[in-house]
Amino acid sequence: MKSITIILAVVLAGVYASRLPDRVQLVPTEYPIEGQNVVTDSIAEALENVSNRIRDAGLDPWTFDRAGFAFELPVPVILSIDALIENIAFRGLSNIVINSINFAILSGRLTLDISLPELSVEIGNVALDAVALGADINVHINGRLSVIEPRVSGEVVLNFLGVIVGPIIRSIDLEFDLQRIQYNGRFNFFGTDISERVNTFVSVNIPNAIVAHQQEVNELVEIIARQIIEDFF
Repeated sequence: MKSITIILAVVLAGVYASRLPDRVQLVPTEYPIEGQNVVTDSIAEALENVSNRIRDAGLDPWTFDRAGFAFELPVPVILSIDALIENIAFRGLSNIVINSINFAILSGRLTLDISLPELSVEIGNVALDAVALGADINVHINGRLSVIEPRVSGEVVLNFLGVIVGPIIRSIDLEFDLQRIQYNGRFNFFGTDISERVNTFVSVNIPNAIVAHQQEVNELVEIIARQIIEDFF
């Protein structure tokens, strides 16, 4: 469940990376016939602003060149550490795609389907070589982790009570899904290549866990989406 939470946090982090535009006040009686376009266009513009702010904040792409750490006690066999991280890149957070979005004025029903084509983390090199009480500790990682097409879809029903009060969420029914997760690279732990086991965990175990906890995952998405909608309006 912890892995599921991390994935959702990454997928939805763009919303929390920057504030949404100023609240909009919408009253159905003030809409023209094409009023539903006012709502959907406002939401599309808000998502575009979020994308722009993610990029402006340097979060897409987010890159990290190099950092190293070395330490040892006067007697190194008791404890010595040599660590290196280099060439890390995170991409795709700002590429928000609106697959569909519709708003029915009379019923206050908003249906939407939003996704990110791909979230990826590229790892140039993560290395840890250490000795603790005479025992060697070695970890070496590189490669690429990809989350393919995380998606949120469903509907939200709103009640419009006026300009001052704004809309109230009457019901919300959203579903989180993703096409697949994959890891391509090398993962060496204590001198043993466990790349295949890591790939199986990432590409099989995590998606299966999401399916097994689909109700809880959707509930988490709905809680976050409710807060976003309330902030938007």
